[in-house]
Amino acid sequence: MFIVTLGVNDHMTYSWIINFGATQHMTFKQKWFMTYESIVPWKVYIGDDTILEAIGKGSMKATMQVKVKMLLITITQVFHVPKMKNSFISVNKLISKGLKVEFEKDGCNVNNVHGTIVAKACKDKNMYLLNINVQKESANVAKFLNERAMFWHQQFDHFNMASFKKLEKMVNWHEFERNAITPCV
Repeated sequence: MFIVTLGVNDHMTYSWIINFGATQHMTFKQKWFMTYESIVPWKVYIGDDTILEAIGKGSMKATMQVKVKMLLITITQVFHVPKMKNSFISVNKLISKGLKVEFEKDGCNVNNVHGTIVAKACKDKNMYLLNINVQKESANVAKFLNERAMFWHQQFDHFNMASFKKLEKMVNWHEFERNAITPCV
């Protein structure tokens, strides 16, 4: 796992539309991808009969808030469609990965096989929007120990590595995580 110092423009929260009709997860932002490969152009049919092209695919790391916890997730098999105006999470892809998608009046939950909520979307203007904070690594890379360290690095407002190492020596992480701080809302 790697972590970087990110500027305001390198990671922001974006709303992704949870979509029944999308056969793939899709986004217009190539810079969000952690892994990326060009593909033979693939036709994407939009609901208004517009035809766009996917030109690449890959995966991306992101965080999102579920209740009081911030979850670090990897979104895989995301297609890059540069002319698309929104990003889509495919219900079909979620279900094919063994996740359960439950729609309610005010929102939608994505649950893992154990029934734990792993994503929560809000309903806005008849769309289900999942707020995702896309994480992008850049050239200023510092090696990080693991995903737990990445998570706490983000929770502590992106401490630098030296500060994080000092804190790590002072804190019993297992006890700390058991009694984790509730974030301000």
